[in-house]
This record gives sequence, C-alpha cells and structure tokens, in this order.
Amino acid sequence: MPDETTTPDLVELVRGAYEASNRRDFDAMMSVYGRDSVWDMTPMGLGTYEGLAVIRRFFEDWIGTFEEFEVEPYEILALNGGVTLAVVLQRGRPVGSDGHVQLRYAQISVWVESVAVRTTNYTDIDEARAVAERLSDREHALVDLRLAPDADGSENLDLVRAIFQAWERGDFSSAEWADPEIEYSTVGGPEPGSSAADTQLLRNFLGVWDDYRTEAEEYRRLDSERVLVLARSSGRGKISGLEISQPRANLFHIRRGKVTRAVFYWDREQALLELGLAPQVDS
Repeated sequence: MPDETTTPDLVELVRGAYEASNRRDFDAMMSVYGRDSVWDMTPMGLGTYEGLAVIRRFFEDWIGTFEEFEVEPYEILALNGGVTLAVVLQRGRPVGSDGHVQLRYAQISVWVESVAVRTTNYTDIDEARAVAERLSDREHALVDLRLAPDADGSENLDLVRAIFQAWERGDFSSAEWADPEIEYSTVGGPEPGSSAADTQLLRNFLGVWDDYRTEAEEYRRLDSERVLVLARSSGRGKISGLEISQPRANLFHIRRGKVTRAVFYWDREQALLELGLAPQVDS
C-alpha cells in the first residue's frame, strides 16, 4: 500500500460512523455525508444510492432488518488524496430469527473537507485494497472512482437509447443488452415483484398486451452506472381491449456494457422520489 498519511481525523470520522450505526443513531451516521454523497453497493450487486434522503433510507431499511446489529472495524486506514479504506465485520440477528449472520467486507471512501462524497463497498477485500492504492496515487480520486470505466457515462446512455429504439417499435425480442444474470423488478402495478435472469416477470407482463410499446420522453444519466428513462407506455389489453397511455419510469443499472438490473416503475413520481430526484412533501 502507499504511504499512509497522518490524518487521524478521517480515521475517527469513519470509526464514529460505525459506532453510530451500532447505536442505530441515524442522525450521527448521516453527519459525515453531504447533499450529493453517493453510497455505492454495486460491487455487491445491490445498486447505488445518491443523496442524503436516499442513503438514510437505505441505512434504516438495512439495519431495520436486524434485531441485533454490530459493525466491528478490523482496520481503518487514511491514505493519500482524501481516501480511506476500512475492513470491517458486520454481524447481526435478523428479525424473527434465532440465527446470526455475518459479512466481512471493505469500504473505500473519498473525502472532501470531512465529507464522504462517495463510499464504495466491496466483498472482495483484495480488490478493494487494489482500488484504494490506485486512487490514493491519483490527484483526482473522486473522478477516478465515480466515472471508471465509462469516463462520462455516454456509452451507457447510448446502450439505453438503442434498447428504446426497439421498444418504441414494439420489439422486445432482443436481450443482447442484458447481463446473463440480470434482475428485472416491477415497482407498483398489478404484479409488483422481481425475477432473475429467466426474464419470466417480463414475459408475463408482455403476454397480456397487444401492440405494447414504450416511448422514451427523457433520458437522465444518474451516475456512471445508472440511467433513468422517463417514458410513456401504451398498449391494448388482450382480454379487456382496454387501451392505455401512461407515464412510466425505467431505471437501468449497467456494468461493463451490460444491463445488470432493470427496474420498471408504474408510478413515475414514486421513481423520482425514491431516487431522490423529487422533493418530499410533508403530510
């Protein structure tokens, strides 16, 4: 590893965040993040969370699944370039269970003025060490971590545009763009749920419509691995004959040129709210 810097403040900030999580003190946990911070779980296959409200909701949901919860750091290193590397053991007893589970993983955080602007989580600790070493040797660690391997995300956007060119014609036959282990999820609608790479969820949905099409109205590149499409879906029910034309939102997670997860939102506003792109309205 490169030479470690003498910046105990960052080490203490990381340690304090773990201690806060053990107390379930979400206010203290969030104190190290900023408005535009990113919590990246894509190396674990769990997506990316951006913005204070979205990150906090993830923490609350994750920790809330455990009756007992503890994070124990094995090591916390402050490296050059405002980079920290932590190797930790997470233990817990899920709600309603007598058994305990544990996970050993690594976290890399890039800090700007005591704010963790991006934290990435790895189950492969050796990979995390290699990434941390590379980042600490570079002046612009945040840019390298956030945008690699697609420097500006344009390739991902081009991929999604190509998908919609077919979908706008009503052609859903091709899956060349899909990772072999892609996950499909539907949020809302008559049959919400998730399906793995067998695409059964998608086939079931398309099977009840005639002339079903999805037309893109707006593309939003959220980060280096996510593209959100605000779209309008139209079709005619095979049994009912009912015609629809409704706003939708589709979220694509992309890695190495393949879509690893596709989320179909029936309610566009719900998608924007969950992704932290729409203001929350107090009831």
